[in-house]
Amino acid sequence: MSKRELDPVSGIETTGHEWNGITELDARVPKVIVGWYGISIAVAVVIVLLLPAIPLLKTFSPGLLNYSARGAVETELRSAVIRQGDWKKRMSGLSATQIAADPDLVMIAQAGGKAAFKMNCVACHGEAGRGQTGFPDLTDPAWQWGGSLEAIVETLRVGINTQHEDTRTAEMLAFGRDGLLTRGQVVQVTNYVRSLSGQSHDTAAAATGAPLFTEFCVDCHGKEGRGKTDLGAPNLTDGDWLYGGAYADIYTTVQNGRKGWMPHWSDRLDAETIKMLAVYVKSLGGGS
Repeated sequence: MSKRELDPVSGIETTGHEWNGITELDARVPKVIVGWYGISIAVAVVIVLLLPAIPLLKTFSPGLLNYSARGAVETELRSAVIRQGDWKKRMSGLSATQIAADPDLVMIAQAGGKAAFKMNCVACHGEAGRGQTGFPDLTDPAWQWGGSLEAIVETLRVGINTQHEDTRTAEMLAFGRDGLLTRGQVVQVTNYVRSLSGQSHDTAAAATGAPLFTEFCVDCHGKEGRGKTDLGAPNLTDGDWLYGGAYADIYTTVQNGRKGWMPHWSDRLDAETIKMLAVYVKSLGGGS
């Protein structure tokens, strides 16, 4: 049984507990500490009364202030929609070209388009819009479907090879795989295509490939290989290659074909946002 006695130095009664020659004093908790405890409890009670805090069966106590973070966000969103109303009405009757020509609206379009780009386009085209293999670089002048603002709006609206009723449709046939050309003829066409862009090639093979190109390829790419934007057929004479311009890349394209895809955004973005997105994409420096 512990023995309580007065400490000879401090004069404070001990608890009777001793460990390794050290005796525990039974001193009172300092008033300042007790005060802080009291203040903390009082503040906690006030918070419980004012803010949502007590879980109930299906909900929680709303608090005297009836505040919630979700409610604050919803209020801010409603306010943002109201603020957007004026300039969205101004944009609704304008084309993307007209919006880009309006000093006030173009600033709003740039900001709104940039936000839409980050939310929907970065995964394929990259943060700076420079694309990657199979996904176009939006900063260069080579645009398969045209790089004007209205052409960009249409591509965004209907997509490429999608289920949209007005979708842009384009497909490079698998000339080798489907037996339209022999393996040797694929080699010849590949060399001819490389000659169009000034790349190293087998001259004899390219010469043999020229009539094959005329027979199978000019309907889409044109006699000079400069492509046709109304068909989404790329220009073969420049240095921009969506799937790579190396010999092996072009051979694979002629042998197995290509079929790109881009979603149509008309079911996800409203018309004004699509126009803002087009204005932003155009500002990246691409298109003609």
